[in-house]
Formats: sequence, structure tokens, C-alpha cells
Amino acid sequence: MTLNSIADLLCRRAMITVAPLDTVAYACQKLAEHRVGMLYVVNGDRLVGVLSERDIVSRCMMQGRDAATTRVSGIMTRDPVSITLQGSLTEAQAHMLDGGFHHLPVVDHAGQPLGVLSLQDMPAGPVTPADPARAPDAASPKQ
Repeated sequence: MTLNSIADLLCRRAMITVAPLDTVAYACQKLAEHRVGMLYVVNGDRLVGVLSERDIVSRCMMQGRDAATTRVSGIMTRDPVSITLQGSLTEAQAHMLDGGFHHLPVVDHAGQPLGVLSLQDMPAGPVTPADPARAPDAASPKQ
């Protein structure tokens, strides 16, 4: 099976969510229950942040905060990098490698979460865009 688009990979991984007002203790329960290292924070139908195990350790536990009373909104990473279905696998891979993270939320143009891509699900080796017009120009500076 050839994987040429974000949609081809999207159905492979569940997007486990919490709300900004949920407690960190509740978020920890969800991490353990679903055996994941990242939760997606949604407010209504819009992605507003992500919460990783690292966020919990560094921004809650190491700060002496109580997980039972600390809200997810107080320690989450706000406005995470994301991509739409119209983006390319090359762009998705570049976002993850440049940002140093393994998971990338996929959202629609209104910011509504659709799913998540994982670096481990990406095809091995460099991804070649299906549309040559979308290929990054090596001479152009990064923004």
C-alpha cells in the first residue's frame, strides 16, 4: 500500500482528548488508560493545546503543584503546531523533525481536530510530495 497523503495515515492513531478545565490527575488517568504519552486539549470542538507526560512532570510535579487541583490549562502547551489534510507528508515530517516532537495534530481550517500523525507511522526515509508544486524549495529560507 502506498501512502501518499495525510488522510492515508490519519486513521491509524486515536486522538485522546481532555478539556482545559480537567485536572492533571484526570489527564494522568487518561494517559495510563489509553497507554499514550500525549493528550490533545480541546475546548468545544477546537484544538487549544497539547499535554505531554513531560509537561506534567516539568510544569506540575517538579513545581510541587497538586495534580488533583491543577487544571490542564495551567500546564499544557498552548497553540500547538498542527497541519490540515491539505498539507503534505513532507510538510508534516518537517514540522515534527524541526520541532523535535513525534506527534502532529491534524485539524480542519477552523481548528477542529481530525486526528493525529505519528512520526513512527510516516514512511521510512524522506517523503516525496505527490504534487511537485508543493515540494519545498531548497534555496528558499525557512520561515
